[in-house]
Order: sequence, then structure tokens, then C-alpha cells
Amino acid sequence: MYSIKNFLMEKIKEFIYDFDKNLINEDISKVEVTRSPLKGFHYSTNVLYVFKNIDQQKLIDFLRKQEIIEKVEIIRNFVNIELNKQNSFRMVLQSYLKDKWSSFDLDKNKRVLIEFVSANPTGPLNAVNGRSATFGSVLANVLKYFNFSVFKEYYVNDVGEQIEKLVDSFIERIKEVKSMEFKIPEDGYLGEYLKDIAKLYVLNNYSLDRLFC
Repeated sequence: MYSIKNFLMEKIKEFIYDFDKNLINEDISKVEVTRSPLKGFHYSTNVLYVFKNIDQQKLIDFLRKQEIIEKVEIIRNFVNIELNKQNSFRMVLQSYLKDKWSSFDLDKNKRVLIEFVSANPTGPLNAVNGRSATFGSVLANVLKYFNFSVFKEYYVNDVGEQIEKLVDSFIERIKEVKSMEFKIPEDGYLGEYLKDIAKLYVLNNYSLDRLFC
């Protein structure tokens, strides 16, 4: 897979070749692109140590024109590079998709419905819902990249047996808040979050009849 490091190395070779075609095969093997030890930079290269006659400003200007590069600075004769995170991520993703998916016969322009995150509203959303939200969103974007017509849905399941159990449990929590005799159904919802909501319900002077409007 094409990497950021490979890209930077190719661009440095391209610059050296344009600078002096006689140099490209002489010392290019000595040029390295490594992780920068300096805070705020991602990569560095020793190209100025290997090719001492290079015009430093022209090299900086050349590198700055690359879409994935945000900043270039020469420190102690090392060329330090800060990446544009969004553009560099896009380049790596496109390279990965090209390598992994180019041989697949994808049915482009097909309509796709992706339903994700959906959860019974019987309790607070949790880490699993967050994970499915991330996965579903990324999957939708990948399919859009391949020209699928993508429609995303989030279902709110607000009817049925689980909701009836939630209502029964909530009524008992209201009784608890009002210091009345209460009993949470055996198969009901025991979460303390219902008690917190019941307190707000009572605070606003709502009656139990409101639950069945």
C-alpha cells in the first residue's frame, strides 16, 4: 500500500532530479525519510546532508506545494515536515481502497439503505451505540466514494412490549419519588436513570394520566 513516507521520498527524488539529473543515481540511496523527533512535525529528511548544493528555499517551496504538506522548516540542516492531517488521511485511504477494492466488481450507482445506531429508547445510549454510529457512518462514506446512492436511517422503536415494560417501570418510579408503595416489575427496567426522570416528572406536577395521552 502506498504510504506517506513513500510519497515524500518520491517527491524528494523528483526535486533532486529536476535540480540536477546527474545526481539522482549518485547519492539518492543515502537519503532517508524518518519520523521527526521535533514536536509539531511528523517527518524529517537528511536530503540537505546528502546533497549540500541544493537550493534550500526552492526545496521548501516545492514541498509546500504538495497537498498533504502543511508546513516545512529546516532545523539543524534537517528538513522537517508537518502534514495536513485531512489531506494525508485522504491520500492513504484512497490508496488503500485502490489496492484492496480495485479488483472487485462493485455494482456502482446502486441504491443502498444503511440503518445504524438504532436502539430501543429504554435507556441511555452507550459505547456500543457509539461504535455502531462510527462504523455505520464510515461505511456509508466508503460506499458514497464508490458512487453508491446511500440513504442512512436511524430507527426509533417506540412501540411494543419493551416500551410497555418501560412505562410500567416508570410508573413505579414515580410512586417511589412520591413516597408511595411501589414495586418494579420483575422483567422491568431497574436503571436509576428512570428515577431521575421520575423526579423531573413529579417536579413538573404531571399526573400519571399524562403517560397515556
